[in-house]
Amino acid sequence: MYFQRSNGTVDIDFYRREAILLRREAATRIFRHLWQKGRPLIGTVMIIVAYVCAMHSMFAVRAAAEIPAVIEAPADHAHSKKAAEPLSQQSH
Repeated sequence: MYFQRSNGTVDIDFYRREAILLRREAATRIFRHLWQKGRPLIGTVMIIVAYVCAMHSMFAVRAAAEIPAVIEAPADHAHSKKAAEPLSQQSH
């Protein structure tokens, strides 16, 4: 079935509008399906993110307290220059 104008030509605009409507309906069905399937996944991800943030905030103080023990005090200049020289040139 095709639609003709009064002058006998085929009405292409009718088919273009119909194709646009069909694409819109298909896209709506696809996105609705994805949303329904993805909603539990979004909730799961939000729970995991909240758990990780809670663990980070609970143990952040302990991790910050350990950092100064790892950092060494800078050596005095004589030792740092001596350490930079090759072993063959160092005097004991």
